[in-house]
Amino acid sequence: MIGRNELRLLLSFPFAVIDLDYDLTTRAIDLLAKYSQRGIGGRDATILATAETLSLDGTMTHDEALKRMDWLKALDPILKQK
Repeated sequence: MIGRNELRLLLSFPFAVIDLDYDLTTRAIDLLAKYSQRGIGGRDATILATAETLSLDGTMTHDEALKRMDWLKALDPILKQK
């Protein structure tokens, strides 16, 4: 039950799924090397490589490292409680 509304919100936006092929993997490795000191890990680097491949400038994420990428607009779907 927890997170169901957040997941429905996430899935209400258009998204693409692409194959993790050799070119995408090598680009992710390059991005991991470039941004690892900024908190980007392997999965994040794969997301960044996918965004580049699809010419996307934004993503929906709760990941703080991805939010710090200056070339990627990041919308956080989870409302912060005060």
